[in-house]
Amino acid sequence: MPMQDNALGPVLRTDAPGTDVPAQTVADSIIENLSHALADGALFIGFDADPAVVQAVAEAMTKRGLPIHETIHVAGNHYTAFHGTEGEWNPGQTAIGLETAYNRDERDQIPELPTPAGLAAEPALTERARLVRTDHAEAMTEVRGLWATVLAGAEPTPAQIRTLRAAFSLYESRDRLHADTYGAGDGPGWEAIFTGDPGEPVVWGKVEAGEAALRLLVTHADTVEAAHLLALLAHIYWMQGRGTAAGRTADRACESDADNTFARLISHLTNAGKLAPVARDRDRAWSTNRPQ
Repeated sequence: MPMQDNALGPVLRTDAPGTDVPAQTVADSIIENLSHALADGALFIGFDADPAVVQAVAEAMTKRGLPIHETIHVAGNHYTAFHGTEGEWNPGQTAIGLETAYNRDERDQIPELPTPAGLAAEPALTERARLVRTDHAEAMTEVRGLWATVLAGAEPTPAQIRTLRAAFSLYESRDRLHADTYGAGDGPGWEAIFTGDPGEPVVWGKVEAGEAALRLLVTHADTVEAAHLLALLAHIYWMQGRGTAAGRTADRACESDADNTFARLISHLTNAGKLAPVARDRDRAWSTNRPQ
């Protein structure tokens, strides 16, 4: 939790590293992600993590120039506070407030993932073939127009769901539709949304509508289609700064299709503790600009 002039900033959340990951590597990643918060200190809290790992990372962060005002380890209903000057963990104390905050954050950070239809999915091969045979510009106009109505709040019909499933399973239309979710224009550079640093302001209300629509499509999708859709959901969570949700969703996508390279990329980024640049920018981040 970054601090500036004794005021808390937005919470940075990352999965606890394994014992095989150097503490300095984790500390470097955290400090890099806090660079836009203008932090002059931090509170460091580890939930159900190895206390030795928590201590080592906190000490590494201090050596890098970010003072840790308090390091806390939470396990179950109790926490222990470590003070470097004393060199030992204090006795466990009740942590109702900390656990309440953690549970509330868990609900916000890790939405329940939709279940793909899998083998029960209605085949969309015919619709996919139709889009491939259709003139490219005409097909893109059709699917982008349909996706725009869904982002605006329209509930898709069964036939429209089949069309969107087909469109999101074709790489070129998938990428363009996902860019439309963020409000990317048609000019050069719209692909920048995939790097996590879009050049244009993100309309987070539209993104949340896209998230809801993708979740709906997953429940109608076969296994391979679901991997594409879940990978896009993972990207949305990564852009929002919800690293845990992004990682788990990307892992689910990889379970559906181990060859989905986009899902593997998001999984790699989250495992490395890399936040999207837009999530580190308070003026553009979802955490400070999300719809009320």
